[in-house]
Amino acid sequence: MGRPLFRLGIAHFHKGNYREAEHFLRRAIAVEEKNNNAPMLAGLYSYLGQALMNQGDFRQAINMLKRSSAYSDTYNDIAGNSIQTAHLSQAYRSLGDYTQAFTYSQETIDLVEKLQDTIRLMICANLITGSLYKDAGEYVKAAGYFYRTVQNAYELQIPTIAYKLLGQTYSLMKKYDSSLYFYQRLVKSREYIEDLSIKKIELLKDSIDICEAFIGQQRYDEALPFLAGALTIFLQKNARPEVTQVLLDLARVYRGKNDPQHALQYAYMGLAMARETEARPFIRDGYELLSAIYDRENKTDSAYVYYRRFVAMEKTVIDDQFKQILALKDIKEAEEKNLARISSLSREKKKQFNLFIAAVSVGLILAFFIIRSMILKRRKEQLQHLVAEANAQLEQKRRSQQLSELQKKATELEMQALRSQMSPHFIFNSLNSINRFILQNNKAQASEYLTKFSKLVRLILQNSQSAFIPLESELESLQLYLELEAVRFDHHFEFVISVENDLDTSVLKVPPLIIQPFAENAIWHGLMHKDEKGRLGIELFLRSDVLFCLITDDGVGRRKAAELKSKSTATHKSMGMQITASRIEMLQQNNNTDTIKITDLVLPDGSPGGTEVLMKIPVRYD
Repeated sequence: MGRPLFRLGIAHFHKGNYREAEHFLRRAIAVEEKNNNAPMLAGLYSYLGQALMNQGDFRQAINMLKRSSAYSDTYNDIAGNSIQTAHLSQAYRSLGDYTQAFTYSQETIDLVEKLQDTIRLMICANLITGSLYKDAGEYVKAAGYFYRTVQNAYELQIPTIAYKLLGQTYSLMKKYDSSLYFYQRLVKSREYIEDLSIKKIELLKDSIDICEAFIGQQRYDEALPFLAGALTIFLQKNARPEVTQVLLDLARVYRGKNDPQHALQYAYMGLAMARETEARPFIRDGYELLSAIYDRENKTDSAYVYYRRFVAMEKTVIDDQFKQILALKDIKEAEEKNLARISSLSREKKKQFNLFIAAVSVGLILAFFIIRSMILKRRKEQLQHLVAEANAQLEQKRRSQQLSELQKKATELEMQALRSQMSPHFIFNSLNSINRFILQNNKAQASEYLTKFSKLVRLILQNSQSAFIPLESELESLQLYLELEAVRFDHHFEFVISVENDLDTSVLKVPPLIIQPFAENAIWHGLMHKDEKGRLGIELFLRSDVLFCLITDDGVGRRKAAELKSKSTATHKSMGMQITASRIEMLQQNNNTDTIKITDLVLPDGSPGGTEVLMKIPVRYD
């Protein structure tokens, strides 16, 4: 009967339902105490202590954890006992009793040492020692121990707690960028939690720490919605330490937003909760916060009252911390002792390992002499065979290289022929555009248009001499072309060219005049026939050495354009698209990529919404 209740209690505990967990755990304890089941009772009291601690009842939690430790002693459960002493250290730290926290921390290290688990011992020692330094205000030393924990914990795949402590430490050092970096690593480590309810409560706890970093950066509007949502959930779950922390953080947010009414309201609520749970560090923070809020409002009497209370509580906490700092003098000696013991364990393992290696070595030497004569005999036969085979492969390779060189030369000649068609086509269309513009506009605009056009022609002639050009040169000519077309069509359309942030256009090389024909087609056949102002978007991004170019217009669509073309006497043909498709297909022979995909866009009401063209362009870096 006790085991099902135990399982229900654990399930609620991991989901953050601490009151429900306490209820089922107490019922299970009542059953198992009649059976005097020590291992079961040790686990029950351990989880009950943690559930009480998460509800802020630290005194009762300490009693339950000590009972769990006593049951573990009855059957010599060293691993279980080390877990209880670690939780006891955490409970005393929450109460601000750092002397007791230090005592149980050292006891945890001693217990883990008995397990002869070198990695776990180093992780435990580094976590505990780092936490003690953090409590004493030695943040740089604390961060050093937490870094070591991350390195060791990767072997056990449990670096999460170290990320959290590093985030808190850097936040206390007011290095908020570093703090947020480790909080991001912490959140990412939660991805492996499969139970969504457990994952949600862990991420919610992480969000509080992240919000404190936001507050330090004065990003109050980003912190506020997270804290408001967290407060509701933690109140439901009776997680009073988290409720206290959130209430005080909300007071800091409203103080930063210069809203003293709400700041005082949350500060008083947080202080009341801190007093209820006897969490002296939170009580101290509440007094300091109230003093600061009243001081900003020029209410000096109230500010002075809370400042005196803050100083008194600070002295109480500092006194404990001072005792801890004195104890820290012995940490180095204890640390060296731990390292010596770890080294002793390592030497013993190394000795056993060396004996094993020696035995294996003798066996290998014997095996070597036995098979050596067989290998030498076979090697002579294989060598003769390999010489004959190598000669045949060399001849085949020589012929293959000759064929590859001939194919490459043929491809280059065909590419040159296509480029020679592309440049006149582009210039002819541009000249046709400038002729129409001069007939329809004034001299000043025509002069400006001619200046841009001459620059465009110079770029075209320059770029067409090379098989590949920098992407920035291709985009420069494309920008000029689109500006000229926008002016010629009296700004009947607007355009945007966007390039992925980490894409280096000066290094990346593409075939010249590879994008313009599709932009031209979108303007002539899509946007030109549209009654209202249209939009052309060109987006470039790189994936696996292939440049993706997405050209989108909100024109009339291909079907409507074809109908208009059939009724019109215009003879504008997309020769550029045909030539460009042929060029990419030739490049595809060597790069094995797709070429062009055209998609008709449809609006929610079923009417045509334009056209989308996706080009996959092979690129070079040399």
